[in-house]
Amino acid sequence: MIEKIMKAVKSGNKKRGRNITVGAVVGMLLSCTAVMGTDVSGLEITKDSDIIIFKGENGNEFDPEKLEGNPYPDNTWANNTYTNNSSIVGENASGNAYGVKVSESISIVNNGEIRGSSENGHTYGIGISEDIEIKKLENNGMIISYSESNGDSHGITIGMIGKSAKVTELINRGFINATSTEGESYGISTFASVEIDNLINDGLIRGTTRATGEKNGYGIKVFFGSKVNSLTNDGLVIGTAVGGEGYGIEIKNSKDFSDSSAVNVENIKNNGIISGTSTDNDGYGILIGDSVDGGLVSVGKILNNGIISGSSSVEDHNKYGYGIFVGSNHGGGPGIVGQIENNGIISGNGFVESVSSSGISTESDSKISEMVNKGIIYGKKYAISVAPGTIESAKNYGILVSNNADGDVVNSYLEIIAPGESPSSGASIENYGLAFLVDGDVYKAKDNYGVPYNKFGEKQTVGEYTIINAKNTGNNDDIKTVSMKLKNGILFHDNSDTSRIKDFSSEKKYILNGIEDTLKVSGMENELNNSVINAYKTAVVINENMSMLTLDNTVVNGGVADGSTTISITENGSTLTVKGDSVINTRDKGVAITVDGNDNAVVLEGNAIVNGKMEAAGKDNILALYGKTKGSMNMFHDISGFADMNIDNNVTFSEEMTVTGTDRVTVEGTGVLNLRLKKETPVTSPYGTDTPPTATHAFSGRSGKHKMTIEGSGEVGTLNFITNGIGREILVDMENIKLENMQIRASSIIDKAEFDGNYIRLGAGSDLNGIVNPKEVKRYGQLNKIYKSIYNSREENIDGLRDILSLSTYLGKNYDYNNITDEEQLLSLVTYLNSVYTGTPYSYSSELSRRSVGMFRDIVVDNIFRPETNKWLIMGGLTHADGGTKDTYYGRNYHGFDTGTSDTSADMKLTGAYMLAKYGYSENTSLGLTLGGNKSEAELDMAKVKGNSGYLGAFAENYRGNLTLKVGAGVGYKF
Repeated sequence: MIEKIMKAVKSGNKKRGRNITVGAVVGMLLSCTAVMGTDVSGLEITKDSDIIIFKGENGNEFDPEKLEGNPYPDNTWANNTYTNNSSIVGENASGNAYGVKVSESISIVNNGEIRGSSENGHTYGIGISEDIEIKKLENNGMIISYSESNGDSHGITIGMIGKSAKVTELINRGFINATSTEGESYGISTFASVEIDNLINDGLIRGTTRATGEKNGYGIKVFFGSKVNSLTNDGLVIGTAVGGEGYGIEIKNSKDFSDSSAVNVENIKNNGIISGTSTDNDGYGILIGDSVDGGLVSVGKILNNGIISGSSSVEDHNKYGYGIFVGSNHGGGPGIVGQIENNGIISGNGFVESVSSSGISTESDSKISEMVNKGIIYGKKYAISVAPGTIESAKNYGILVSNNADGDVVNSYLEIIAPGESPSSGASIENYGLAFLVDGDVYKAKDNYGVPYNKFGEKQTVGEYTIINAKNTGNNDDIKTVSMKLKNGILFHDNSDTSRIKDFSSEKKYILNGIEDTLKVSGMENELNNSVINAYKTAVVINENMSMLTLDNTVVNGGVADGSTTISITENGSTLTVKGDSVINTRDKGVAITVDGNDNAVVLEGNAIVNGKMEAAGKDNILALYGKTKGSMNMFHDISGFADMNIDNNVTFSEEMTVTGTDRVTVEGTGVLNLRLKKETPVTSPYGTDTPPTATHAFSGRSGKHKMTIEGSGEVGTLNFITNGIGREILVDMENIKLENMQIRASSIIDKAEFDGNYIRLGAGSDLNGIVNPKEVKRYGQLNKIYKSIYNSREENIDGLRDILSLSTYLGKNYDYNNITDEEQLLSLVTYLNSVYTGTPYSYSSELSRRSVGMFRDIVVDNIFRPETNKWLIMGGLTHADGGTKDTYYGRNYHGFDTGTSDTSADMKLTGAYMLAKYGYSENTSLGLTLGGNKSEAELDMAKVKGNSGYLGAFAENYRGNLTLKVGAGVGYKF
């Protein structure tokens, strides 16, 4: 091994014309041995004597405000905030790895990529330690942690033993992913007395472990004396495991540490999905527990408008799935919850014969002070299972359901009672809705000591809601519910016209409960606002021709049963409109909307969310996606069978989904169809290895299928490819996709789109031609050279330039690539290139040379001494010049915006010496020689350049009375 290293070192240094001794090689080997297993950080931010220190991956310090020595020149440091617009990577083969390691009180904004990876150690995307305060930690890009060993993986970790930390605001609008092959994984983790004021997730937070042993995966873990005042999830929080346990969110203390600080999350609000899954072990949506003496674990309130689920895939009596679990799962202390309010779905899936797979479960000494259910609570074994005395007050306005055919909907320590009844003993839940068991295709209910607790067929008003339950024509051993009917704006309790609900108004709030086909819709002018519709199977059926239904700010929960859907359109010519903050929920990977008839339309507007697939089986059905003017309507789930699709405003299709069976996509003049791109791995370029890689999107994969058309409607529509991260260029699969009356563009103005057979070739232009008009931009030639140098460097640099042109920190706006105009990007491009041109020290090196030469020229010109004939006159002196310069660039208003002015100041210094010699050639003529040198320096706002310059010149003088004529030449050299 030593011989190989010596050979490699010698070979490398021979190319540089240098020698290396054996002693030097041994020294290098000793140095390598000394650092084996130490931490590696892509960026480390620390403090020394009240000075914030920045270190790159090699451990060298750098100034983030200057270009010289800065490994991340595209990033910014201003107002105590470090903003990443590039890729920061920490890689370690034999120890821990950090993307960014922080031990100083600053704010961090990530708009690019931060990654930590190790082959044999713990990994951290962002690691925060010490007694520090982070005002803002914001992720708009990607934070990735990957451990290829038994080391743990952390997307973001905050705190350490004995070192508390505080984060005022932690916001994720991007992607946080932690993966370990043999260890545990945490999307976000807090450790040892950490406090977070606000934790907001609008993106994806995921912790995944592939270990077959008992290693756990956590979406979010709040641990050991930590506190979160507010946790809001509008996105996805997912924890997955194979041999260990999967936790969406775990809030837990530990008896293994002497510190007995409490763990508290004041409020949890979930509008998205919180999920914990395990292949061979337990799965928890949210776990709250393991209090220790003096260290209580508590949550003030859980408000769920989305989905909270825990699931276990293994058929084991002792493996469970819990939606919300309060207590200890491994012999620790209790947990405390003030209030649970459920308007969505809380589910626990596992082996039906397991002890207690439940939607909500509590252990001994734990407590839930108040629980209100308006949605669905489902458990494979029990909807709710509790230990004695652990629920103080509980009400059900929605549905409680389990697959425990031989048992009950809840376990024996919880009693379901009718409103106004008194429990026989222990805890109880007052039931205004439905509670039933599923036994195959049969639904069952039980009495409570001979008193029926179900409210089939009843209509009750509780607070601001009117609760209407479907009627039952069967009995408790075979429930047969009758659908409610909404026809021409009138609500009926069943199919008969005599069951009309006279005080029905679409402006009121309703909770409609059923088992199958809760609400059937027919006719026109049907609308529900601010309501909830619940069903175990299908919640809404539009079952007559030419019918209409509008859902505004309404949640529809259904499709819990395998093979069922949430909303179904069975006939022809009908329209379903979902708008406002409406949400359609179904089971994981299930179908939310099914269309079986012909000539139907499904319309989604604004903030509407469909958390599931949409499928059409009939002919000539239309899907209209009227997205957002600000931001975008994001599509994440597969769409199939809709012959026509209409797009208006901004609609973005994820690269992970597929669209099939669509003949025509019509994009309005005000519409933008945004397609995210996914690079194929391995690369399968059709033209060989020297050509660009290929990319797919939601509409790809049409080989051998009929041709689909994407066209503009009247005015030209826009097809926008989101090109961040593609490298210099890429081939986008467009086989059997025809474009008509469409403007093709990329999300960055530096990218061009060209047809290339069955592909569109997307990529950055090699120069500014076609991007910037030379007549409109001063110093076009110099800026073009800078752009070409970026293009010809690493692909990461051209991706970084794309990010700069679209990110909030450069434009001073919220992060929103959908609403960045070409004019704004052009402004950013010209401004950025100007800043490189004027803000780099190299642009001043020639100015220093000119000033140095000019200084020696002036010495010759200003010298008035005259030598005697045939004699030498020799003199010398010191030189010094200290002054500044200022360059200003003016923009023009050709594009409807003013690029303004760009001022760059520099402090320039010259210090040196000179020698001047004159020889008297004749009475009226002398010859001269000048030799001099200067040490030069230019200091800019963000950089500094130093150098030395020399000058050699010759001249002749002719004297005519009081007039002296001088002529000469000189050469200057700067190094």
